[in-house]
Amino acid sequence: MLKRTCFGIKLLNILLLSLMMGCGFHLRGVFHIPKILKMIQIRPNQPFDPFQRVLRQTLKNNQIQVLSENSPNIQEASILTILNQGFSERVLAYGTDGQATRAIIQFTMTYQLTEANGKLIVANNTVQVERELAINSNAVLSTDNERARIRSDLLLDGASQLIRQLSMTPTPSVA
Repeated sequence: MLKRTCFGIKLLNILLLSLMMGCGFHLRGVFHIPKILKMIQIRPNQPFDPFQRVLRQTLKNNQIQVLSENSPNIQEASILTILNQGFSERVLAYGTDGQATRAIIQFTMTYQLTEANGKLIVANNTVQVERELAINSNAVLSTDNERARIRSDLLLDGASQLIRQLSMTPTPSVA
């Protein structure tokens, strides 16, 4: 009886998943990317930059091939140029003792996108994400750990927002 119930639950899950796929359901963080952006070269190429590492993985998760400068088909790749990126932090609230108790951490990145032939698709577009941080002056280590976690989350959110913007990029008409 137990085996039959487990089989029924598995069958129900399979049916639900197939229904969801049929109605246009997609996993979170996966976007439809225009064909012209299926191969991208990132400039400047900084493989050890934390944002670029997250961005490369997010691009791969969305079936976008990230090419290096010495790839054989580099001439076919669109170019994503990261013009500027960085974190900023500003205090939102102070306690009665004058110490900061809440802050906003913000990650901002500016980029441009060009076709393989050099034609500009997107000029100076900005991705901006932010999160709030609770600051506890009595627990500095845990606040620093939370700050590091938020920064890591902001890199993921920034890469996802960039992919979302790329998915809405107007594709040039073929003449």
